Amino acid sequence: MVRNKPTYLLVIMSWMLILFVTFGYSVIYSNDKLESHIYNDFDIVYIDDTDNVLELNQVQQLPESMFQNDKLVLHKPESTRFSMWYKVTPNKTSGHHDAFTVSVDNPTLDTVHFYVVDTNNAIKLERRLGDHHTAGNALDHLAPHLDIYEGVTSGMSVFVRIKSKGSVATPLLIESIAMAQQRSSAQLMLLAALFGIGLIMIVYNYFMYRGLGDYSFLNYIFYVACVVSALSMINGFTFFLLPEAVAIWANEHILMSVHFLALAFAIRFAITFLRFDTIKPLFVEIGIKLSTLHFVIAGIGLVFDEGVLLPIYFAMGIVSYIYVITLMCMVLKSRLVWVRYYLVSWIPLLTGAVVTGLAFNGVVNYNFISRNGSLLGVLIEICIMAVAVLDRFRANQIDRDYRMNYDLVTGLPNQYLLDTAIR
Repeated sequence: MVRNKPTYLLVIMSWMLILFVTFGYSVIYSNDKLESHIYNDFDIVYIDDTDNVLELNQVQQLPESMFQNDKLVLHKPESTRFSMWYKVTPNKTSGHHDAFTVSVDNPTLDTVHFYVVDTNNAIKLERRLGDHHTAGNALDHLAPHLDIYEGVTSGMSVFVRIKSKGSVATPLLIESIAMAQQRSSAQLMLLAALFGIGLIMIVYNYFMYRGLGDYSFLNYIFYVACVVSALSMINGFTFFLLPEAVAIWANEHILMSVHFLALAFAIRFAITFLRFDTIKPLFVEIGIKLSTLHFVIAGIGLVFDEGVLLPIYFAMGIVSYIYVITLMCMVLKSRLVWVRYYLVSWIPLLTGAVVTGLAFNGVVNYNFISRNGSLLGVLIEICIMAVAVLDRFRANQIDRDYRMNYDLVTGLPNQYLLDTAIR
């Protein structure tokens, strides 16, 4: 009965995942079917001022021909260090008198300034958010937004100022306040699920490690801890767990280091979990040196900002994935069940990352599921790996029992098994 407990745990985790995905889909469905007219009531244009920083009064005086239409051409900055302006105006002569929310769906931005300007170009409402600014509550970091309860009349505009040095995605959402709150709640629930399931897996693998002393379980503990920490910081969930000043410092100084640590432990986990340490010593040595390089960069990353490290991370990530995929190709024909689970777990992980990247670049439809594809992929990967770890644990137990009770040369029962049978 003891060995079946992790299976029940996996079932609970899987049902939790299904619940959050279903809730997220309900958000998408209601937004697409009932709220789409709010977005269509506005014209959204933008201008990139990375090379020539502009103030609000300068942006107001620019001719419309200098702006790009956000609904036709998505903003794609040339580097991770950029600044830009969004301009949102009602496209009806009557304006838009219902309450609505303007959100920037990217919690990693350094600066997000909202301005509501009246027909005389005077600032009627202003709000400053982002990692470089304190906020009224943690939800403001999770989903930077401005609630406009009185609506806007014809001639009024909403300007959004964005600055960042480590991000490229800046999708702008316009929806009802109720829908924005529902979307934020779904996002928060999904992040809480990631944090809770990650914590369960850490404890689960710790007892596996204590029972067998297998370093693959220890490597997986650190891998899960780093991945969960990185996704929590990227999505603003750390502001719910830590004091605001500490969370801001973590996003500024250790976010990229955690990413490199995750890559390092992913490589070491693959080597130890697939038992390559004694099969391909030269290939393993390459992997150990590659992971050590990640550790070094993670340490150096504490003194550099994310804008410098992000291109290095993408390059090192490609190298690391090539190495791990090569490892998997070597064991593709293995009949071990836990190896197959490990191989399958990479499918949602890579698929989710690709879908999220395509969603932020306008290739696929941007919605709750595509926006959180990477996060959902990690959740599914963790659930599948729970089964792989369990099967690996059972295999180790069977192997240990065999070594204890049988002669490794002849395969015959040994003296210990005889004494046990007599007792």
